Amino acid sequence: IDPRGLPVEGVTVTYRTEALDRFGSRALETISGSDGGFEFAGLDDAPATVSARGETHLTAQRDGVRPADTPVRLVVAPRTRVRFRLVAREGEALTDDVWVRERTEGGEERERVAARTPGGDYQYVVQGEDTGVLLIARPRNGARIVLGRVIPAPGAVVDLGRFAVDDGRTVRGSVRDAAGRPLAGARVRAEVPGLPEDETALLDSAVETRTGADGRFVLPGVQHGDAVLVVEHEAAAPAHVLHPEGGEPVRITLASPASLSGTLVLATGRPATGHWIVLRRVDASVRETVRSASVDDAGHFAFDRLAPGRYEARLAGTDGLGGLLGDVEVGEGHLREVAWEVP
Repeated sequence: IDPRGLPVEGVTVTYRTEALDRFGSRALETISGSDGGFEFAGLDDAPATVSARGETHLTAQRDGVRPADTPVRLVVAPRTRVRFRLVAREGEALTDDVWVRERTEGGEERERVAARTPGGDYQYVVQGEDTGVLLIARPRNGARIVLGRVIPAPGAVVDLGRFAVDDGRTVRGSVRDAAGRPLAGARVRAEVPGLPEDETALLDSAVETRTGADGRFVLPGVQHGDAVLVVEHEAAAPAHVLHPEGGEPVRITLASPASLSGTLVLATGRPATGHWIVLRRVDASVRETVRSASVDDAGHFAFDRLAPGRYEARLAGTDGLGGLLGDVEVGEGHLREVAWEVP
């Protein structure tokens, strides 16, 4: 039932016991009927956890439930709903389907179509239950729109306001290898400077393309303003190139990839098995590059497809970066080998 005592239809109800978990069996599931009712038959007397979760309702749960305790009543509160209006450049309301992507502070991501209301607004039911959810609108045609971050609350309806939609801008250019030859199949995507890395990935996950046989690319739907072009190809080092608003077609040259490998040992001389090394480029002018690698049983580690430049290596710890292992310069197309000791 909902908080008003009315039945909720179509909610997934789950029945789970320790025995089911111990033997790797799937929990029992059913769907609530039009009267909100549900039933599980053939149960033993072991205590169970019964939970209910729906697309439009938050999760409710009761622990220690036994068959003798029936009927079990679960109160599921409505999820947070957001409303927003999208208007085209001419001022007319957008009528196309609009996808909304959401990312919780816990890192969950999902994408669903927002529903159109009779009044012309869009309505979206927030699925995340964390303390903050970032919402991105993705019209079928047009640049992505940051709707904002909402704090989910049971039954809340949040009006996000009115947003203008345009086609964004188009970035054109070409990608070549270190010898000046066109690179076909290179992946080119646009990122927005100034956004945190995780939010940038969410915002621009679909604003990407690949180069043709002649190495050229056309990237439409890029948000207005400066953009960072991230270019990757399996046979070359990745590159980050700043492309300003109104910039001319850009020619991007990917360097031959560099590599770094080596050994990491403890003070006793034994391999530092299980440690992780974080490699951060410190001379990048556009965007910092961070890579990580694990140390194997023999104490070896390796980084491949690096852009040439200067890097700082640190141990990765549970609370962030640990001790400094060293600074290292890697040259284009070269393999650099190092030997480090855990500080």
